[in-house]
Amino acid sequence: MRSQWLESGVSIIQGMVVSAVLAGSALISTRMVSTQKMAVKSAETKDHITQLHKLIFADLQNREHCLMTLGPVITPGNPLIVGTAKSFTVNNIVVKASNSVTGLTRYSTSTGATYTPATIYMNGNVRIQSMTLNTTTNLGNPQPFVINYRRLEGKKNASRTKVGFGGSSISKTIYVRLQRELPSSTTITGCYAVEMSTESATRA
Repeated sequence: MRSQWLESGVSIIQGMVVSAVLAGSALISTRMVSTQKMAVKSAETKDHITQLHKLIFADLQNREHCLMTLGPVITPGNPLIVGTAKSFTVNNIVVKASNSVTGLTRYSTSTGATYTPATIYMNGNVRIQSMTLNTTTNLGNPQPFVINYRRLEGKKNASRTKVGFGGSSISKTIYVRLQRELPSSTTITGCYAVEMSTESATRA
């Protein structure tokens, strides 16, 4: 009788151990699948950021688009200062189509007229956080135009703020050559993008 009880007890313990192992394996598998899905989504969003950045670069290579974008930023009330580094906040990137100023709504999930910070782009996966023209002391060199992108996830809507897998913002730079009438001029008469730099990622 005792032997049968022991055998029965061992069988119950063995069953519990097997059940625990199976449950643990299922949990690990679920987490692995979830992590893999997030990693795939992250890679997709990173690709979208690269695509959007290339589109913006292509637009700024057009001298007219570039001047329409940066000209209003560098105004008599907020001019370039020769020999001094200065930053200018860029509110949007303007392109001209036909006879009127229009935006690149085909890249956005909202109805904004231009590339604008805080607007969601690329099927709801990317948000532009900020755009800044950082002029250096030597205005004869190409000047860094820095765009900060935020990777998004979750439900697609205009108020979405949750960051994507890895929780990072990606900063990319476009170098823009500014044209002035004279070396001492404090306003620009033309500009065009000449180069894209490598990206840098930051926790956010």
